[in-house]
Amino acid sequence: TVRRKVLSAKTGGKVSLEEQRKYGGEPEKCMVYELFLYHLIEDDGELLDIYNRCREGELMCGDCKKRAVQLLNEILQEIRERRGDKEEIKRMIRN
Repeated sequence: TVRRKVLSAKTGGKVSLEEQRKYGGEPEKCMVYELFLYHLIEDDGELLDIYNRCREGELMCGDCKKRAVQLLNEILQEIRERRGDKEEIKRMIRN
């Protein structure tokens, strides 16, 4: 599932939450940040905010992963709905 794949993704986070808060993360090493950057978030300001909050230790990897799962599921839901509409049209044409 999407959730399982994203939750197991490699991140630029530290070993513990305490270290993450103290030293910050490394979004340039994070697969979830890459999903945001290339596929899920178009707003440059929002991407910069995520990047900076991660580097400063304000944003935890689990939070980003949850957001990525949510955004991916929204995209997949749209695709499923469009596919369903097309299947309905095919049925109407055949009958």
